[in-house]
Amino acid sequence: MPNKKAGELKSVEAMLGEKFIAHSMTKHVVVVNSVFQVYGVHPKMPQIMRNRFGELSTTVPSQNEISIMREFDFTLKFALANINTEAENYVESLGKAGCDDAIIGIGKKGRIAFQFCREAKDASEAIFSAIKEIKSVIPDARLVEATPDLVSVSDIAELLGFSHQNIRKLIHSLTFPEPIYEGKFAVWHLAKVLQWFEQGQGKQIESSLMEIANANMQLNIAKEFASLDPQFYARISTTLKYKEYIHNNPVK
Repeated sequence: MPNKKAGELKSVEAMLGEKFIAHSMTKHVVVVNSVFQVYGVHPKMPQIMRNRFGELSTTVPSQNEISIMREFDFTLKFALANINTEAENYVESLGKAGCDDAIIGIGKKGRIAFQFCREAKDASEAIFSAIKEIKSVIPDARLVEATPDLVSVSDIAELLGFSHQNIRKLIHSLTFPEPIYEGKFAVWHLAKVLQWFEQGQGKQIESSLMEIANANMQLNIAKEFASLDPQFYARISTTLKYKEYIHNNPVK
């Protein structure tokens, strides 16, 4: 299981239609406002996390373990099988199962969200260990989305410290990644955008952010891919030459 460590008490405000304040023991949380959504925060979580961190603090990790562990910030959103299920009933068990490094949101009926700040060897280990812990308590919960992944112009500007005007100029570059949705508000995979800025613009991107964005993209695509009819996929893959494209454009 990945190591987890307590950070300083901190307030986090995320907005998507309405505001809320969440207090947690996590730190360095990356929030993409118009994409990041939490469903409300259980008031007992700080105490549960303090109890759990108190237990964990008695074990001192080796220098080798410390040197290879990195911190990853990400959010997992789940839908409950029964919309009338009280998500609050799971909170204490989730803390004991290992989700003591997350803010747990329960404010939206039939949904539960986890804002993690987790230490692990890599992003995939962080995400999959978190999902395993959640599913051990709520086995029929369905993953809705992993973030950060899908981002708008505003999200990109805020995350990378550019003005909206500068980002709008950059997206008209012929080499800028194609959005996955074009409309009044275009949307991109964050991993593709970060890769472009790092390789094409020489901008230094934090490795943990790059890694978690790519892992979330892979997870979200795989989740949607699972719903495809195999025969339809085979036909559309041949027609649009997806296999050839994927071969020539491997994900890095």
